[in-house]
Amino acid sequence: MTPTSADEAFYADQIRLAVMRLNHHYGSTCPMPMIRWSLTGVTTLGRAAGHRLIKLNSQYARVLGREEYLQTVLHEACHIVTTWRRHHVFQLPHASTGPWAPHGAEWGKAMRLLGLRPDRTARISPEAHAQLKPGRTSTKVPVYCSCTTHWITAARAQRAISTGAVLRCKVCKSPCRIPGQRNLLTSR
Repeated sequence: MTPTSADEAFYADQIRLAVMRLNHHYGSTCPMPMIRWSLTGVTTLGRAAGHRLIKLNSQYARVLGREEYLQTVLHEACHIVTTWRRHHVFQLPHASTGPWAPHGAEWGKAMRLLGLRPDRTARISPEAHAQLKPGRTSTKVPVYCSCTTHWITAARAQRAISTGAVLRCKVCKSPCRIPGQRNLLTSR
C-alpha cells in the first residue's frame, strides 16, 4: 500500500524544509534528495542511500501516522545532509566510526537542529508493530549454547548441518547444538 498523494506531498515538503534549514545553518548547498517508497517488511522504517535518495516504508507511514513517522523522515534527511557535507565540504571517505559515522556526532547535531532527539532507532509500540505485515517470513529453530538459546533460520541450520560447520555463540564462544542433531553448529 502506497501512501496517499497528500501524504507523499507532506513528507516531501518536510524533507525539503529540513534540508533547507540544515543547509542554511551550515552554509551548505546539499541538493534535495529523491524519495522512493520502496521499503517493505517490518525491520526498516527508512533508509538514506548516500546523499541523493531517501527510501521510505509505506506500511510504517500508514500504521504510525504523520506525526510519528515524520521522526523517521527527518532522521533520514539528517543522514542525507551529513553525508553530503562529509563528501562535498570536508571531502572525507565513508566513516564507520567517529563524528561522521552514520549515527555519529555530526548526525546528532543535525537532529538537534531540527528539534529531535538523536535516537538511532524508532520506538514502535507493540500495538503498532502488530499491525504490520512481515515482508518475508522464515522458520526459526532454536540453537543452544552454554549461556542461552539462540534462534536461527531453518535454512542456516540446515546449511550448517550439511556443510559440517560449527556455529559458536558470540557471547560465550561455546559450540551451539540443534536439538535432535549430533552435529555442533557455529558461525566462524
